[in-house]
Amino acid sequence: MKISALTSRIPKLQVHKSFGDLLLFLCFLCQILPLFFLL
Repeated sequence: MKISALTSRIPKLQVHKSFGDLLLFLCFLCQILPLFFLL
C-alpha cells in the first residue's frame, strides 16, 4: 500500500517540478534575450 501511495504522488511532483523548470527557463530567456539584442 505504501508503494501505491508513493506512485500516486509521483505524477504531481513531476508536474510541479517541470513547471518550476519552465519558470527557471523563462527567467533564463529573459536574461539572455537582451544580450542578443545588444549584439
